[in-house]
Amino acid sequence: MKNNYDFLLLLVIFLIFFTTANAQLKVIQYQLDNGLTVMLNPDPKQSKIAASVAVNTGSKNDPSDATGISHYLEHLLFKGTTTLGTIDYEKEKFHLDSVYYYYDQLGKTEDEEKREKIQATINTHSLAASKYAMPNEFDKLLKSIGSTGINATTSNDLTIYFNTIPTHQINKWLDIYAHRFMEPVFRSFQSELEVVYEEKNRAMDNLQRRVLIAFDQAFYKGHPYGENLTLGTVEHLKNPSLTKMYQYFEDYYVANNMALIIAGDFDAEDLRPMIEKTFGQLKSGELPAKEIKAPRAFIGRELIKNRITPIKVGIMGWHTVPSFHKDQTGMEVISYLLQNESRTGLLDELKQKNKLMEIFSFGEIKDEAGNQQVVFIPKIIGQSLKKGERLVLEQIKRLKTGDFSEEFLQSVKNEMYKDFQRQVENLEGRGYLLSNAFRKGKTWEDIASYPSKIKAVTKKKIMELATAYLGDNYFVMQSRTGFPKKQKLDKPKFKPVTVDQSQESEYAKMFNTIPTDEIKNKFIDFQNDVAIVSLGKESRLYAVNNPINDIYSLQIRFHRGTSIDPQLELLAELFDYAHPKGQSANAFREELSLLGSLLNVEAGGSYFTLSLSGLEDNLATVLEKLNGFIQAPIIEDDKLKILANTYKTNRKVEKEDGLLHGRAMVQSRLYGEKAPLLNRPSLKSIKNGSADQLMEGFSAVKNTAVSIHFTGKSSADDLSNLLKKQLSLNWDAPSQLDQHLTMLPIEKNEVILLNNKNMVQNTVFFIRTASPFELPHYPRMQLFNTYYGGGFSGLLTQEIREYRSLAYASSGGYDFTGYPETINYFYTVLGCQADKTDEAVAVAYELIQNMPDKRKRMEMVKNNLKLKQQSTYPDFRDLSSVVEAYMIKGLKEDPNRYAQAQYDQLDFDDLLSFYQKEIQNRPTLLAIYGDLSKVDKAALEKIGPVKELERKDVIVP
Repeated sequence: MKNNYDFLLLLVIFLIFFTTANAQLKVIQYQLDNGLTVMLNPDPKQSKIAASVAVNTGSKNDPSDATGISHYLEHLLFKGTTTLGTIDYEKEKFHLDSVYYYYDQLGKTEDEEKREKIQATINTHSLAASKYAMPNEFDKLLKSIGSTGINATTSNDLTIYFNTIPTHQINKWLDIYAHRFMEPVFRSFQSELEVVYEEKNRAMDNLQRRVLIAFDQAFYKGHPYGENLTLGTVEHLKNPSLTKMYQYFEDYYVANNMALIIAGDFDAEDLRPMIEKTFGQLKSGELPAKEIKAPRAFIGRELIKNRITPIKVGIMGWHTVPSFHKDQTGMEVISYLLQNESRTGLLDELKQKNKLMEIFSFGEIKDEAGNQQVVFIPKIIGQSLKKGERLVLEQIKRLKTGDFSEEFLQSVKNEMYKDFQRQVENLEGRGYLLSNAFRKGKTWEDIASYPSKIKAVTKKKIMELATAYLGDNYFVMQSRTGFPKKQKLDKPKFKPVTVDQSQESEYAKMFNTIPTDEIKNKFIDFQNDVAIVSLGKESRLYAVNNPINDIYSLQIRFHRGTSIDPQLELLAELFDYAHPKGQSANAFREELSLLGSLLNVEAGGSYFTLSLSGLEDNLATVLEKLNGFIQAPIIEDDKLKILANTYKTNRKVEKEDGLLHGRAMVQSRLYGEKAPLLNRPSLKSIKNGSADQLMEGFSAVKNTAVSIHFTGKSSADDLSNLLKKQLSLNWDAPSQLDQHLTMLPIEKNEVILLNNKNMVQNTVFFIRTASPFELPHYPRMQLFNTYYGGGFSGLLTQEIREYRSLAYASSGGYDFTGYPETINYFYTVLGCQADKTDEAVAVAYELIQNMPDKRKRMEMVKNNLKLKQQSTYPDFRDLSSVVEAYMIKGLKEDPNRYAQAQYDQLDFDDLLSFYQKEIQNRPTLLAIYGDLSKVDKAALEKIGPVKELERKDVIVP
């Protein structure tokens, strides 16, 4: 009887949360005269603004003979207009028109010799046009007003352009974002096409992406979701048509097909006239007639077989519902019942009980269709794909027959509610939800009603929906072991463009005269923004108020990590199967979920962390349950065997992870025998280990100090008392943070190589070690990082990506490690097509050795740093972690406060002096992972002695 009473009490609490959710989230929605939808979410609790423009089109609308065009257009809409990004459009226009003409001719030409001549002609006109172009001026102007996160994304259904800005710069943002869609000019077409090629290369090296694309192509055969690849086919990328791209823009980029979405600290009434003045100028138009085509129905079980994975993999899929369908919420509840973050789902059970080696499940809801997918990996020995499929069907049958408890259903609803709350507390999350509503002509009220819709889903409804949608008509893709040949693109033979970015367009001159409000920079106040309470000799509580909702988050960080005990990585994974005495792992996690909380365990280099989040009213009970778990967690030895199989699978798959191997190579040099990936648990040690041995490691963890990070409504003092009462921890235990890894200095130039002939893209790392952290370094470091690695306006991306198209991914800068006495480092990372490696390395090395003096950019760099402080202020859930990290570095206040006071006094010579002292004359470590058959090793010898490594030299297999 007590259990029923407890359940009813929790249900009442849960319903109260659902009823009171998001009362403070206000959205104002209206349309301009031109049909543009405006969605405004004023939130004075924020210190910044997240702003975006959504266009109700995506790759589903690409012409069948020009796939990838919507994504490519997204790239080119960063290149300016007839008055932005050019110093003389009339002179530029002749060459641009020629480029457009010859690309249309290229698409009609099959003879390779003639194609090469056309491409050479295109390159000639591209070089001539570049004399008048400043293709990164748009990014430069956004940076000048403190913008961060400048980006865009294209999906099947939607294209979104977005970034974050300081509140006082909204008028400038409105002007430039509206202007970008008026008379756009698709300049730098040839070089940007190469960037898109590089993005395609990255996709071909990503196993998960390749498999899911293959599934979609078969599942949605005959439908744009399967036929129109967002990145486009290689054949269509080789023959792009600017004529078709301009037509696509004219068809879909009209005001009545677009939405302006702004969330953050602003006054909606003040904003309205600014919006009408800027976005009111966009033209409207009649949209192309489009018939929504239902995906083909499956008749019974449809099967295809292929060989595209390094291990056996099965993927099953059912057609479900499109977005905002009356059954959407019910199908999302079903998706959580099958698999959820608490790992209590019906399909999670198959892995927990060692019936399958691995399983993943997720639902996709798109505008015109939806699906439920289940990806499973059978045991390597003795289990067929057919057997794995039967196990999945047996679990799905339980949904149809009602073989699950009301308590389990309620726990899943709790988790869905919590996830929704976490999304809407974030400005970017709200923007994403609003853009989805716009896609289907819905409003914020439709979004805000989601919790009540979850509440309304009953067990009976779940049974009906599972029967209706997850029936006998489904699709299966079976992949057995195979390594399909990847389609590789050859390096083009054209010359790189050179652009003078020091000049200003007519639009830029006008933009700089637009008045703005006074700067309202906000800095972290260690004393008032975060309450710090001593819990013992070296244990601390860091507490932050949650101003948005009643979802708490709590992290217990023990001061012992994998840098001391690498086996803790394995222990953290095993805690998925751990449970207190007298309760199964599934029952324990379901009980926490019913209380509205979720437990996660992870091991990092410095900390072993237990993370909780959920409904704060139940926190005392949750901590009591957690304490019982911490004191005597039970893990059976057979669970270690399950984990051994999982690790075996993961390590087969990771061989195509270029960043992982590049990082492993660098770590092997910087940390020697203590390198994390050289010390991770081996498959043999996992297979031969025991749970008891691993639990000894947890005993050592519990005898260290803790940092507890909390975000919620409870006061720091009340929480401190509650923690002391509910948790039996060794509060006076010593910290072991001083036993962190120490980076070894690089004392001479070195080149290390690791070959993988199957890679399409090579990964390149440059590393130079520098001095330990000093506060005076901080503003100079920030100036250098913005100048060198500051996105599209930074030297690195401009020289490597924008001018020469040598890489899609490029990043770099100077960084300091987490501890005051350790040395800092400079890094540059490139992801480039294998046959572009030599040139990419040569250009990057010259850039590092002899950084160009472009001091005219200094004003933009300083403005960006002075203004973006407001837009980069941490979200409330991140505040305590940022403060602790600063304190570990020996800082007593936010270093940005010091830096802001310095920027006006510093000039380019100060930046140059920092570069010369900390970077220029220091030895280099160069690491390259990928297909080395196209790399000139003799050329690399000019940088330093070359050493070819084997995989076992840098990473435990």
